[in-house]
Amino acid sequence: MNSDFKIYLVWFLVFISASGDLITTYIGIEWYGLIESNPIADSVLQTTGFSGLVFLKLAIILICAILSDKLTYGKWYYISPLILIVTWVLITIYNSYLISIS
Repeated sequence: MNSDFKIYLVWFLVFISASGDLITTYIGIEWYGLIESNPIADSVLQTTGFSGLVFLKLAIILICAILSDKLTYGKWYYISPLILIVTWVLITIYNSYLISIS
C-alpha cells in the first residue's frame, strides 16, 4: 500500500467516525431527549445548534490534520488521526448504547 493511499484512508476513517458520533448525538438529543455530556460541545450546541457542533468537529479535524502535517513525520503522522478515530468510534458505541436503553 502506498503512502498517499494510507493518508487518504486514515482521514476518510476520521470523517466516518466523526459522522457516527454526530449522527448518534443528533438522534440521542433530538429523538430521545438525551443531553450532551461534553461541556464544550454542549455550550456550542446551546448557542449555535447542531450546525455549530458539525463546525466544531470539522475544526478539530482541521487542527489535527495541520498538526499531523507540520509536527510529525513517518509513522508518527498517524497518531492524531488514530486518536480521533478511536475516540469517536468509542463515543459512537456509547451513544448507541444510551439510545438503546432509552
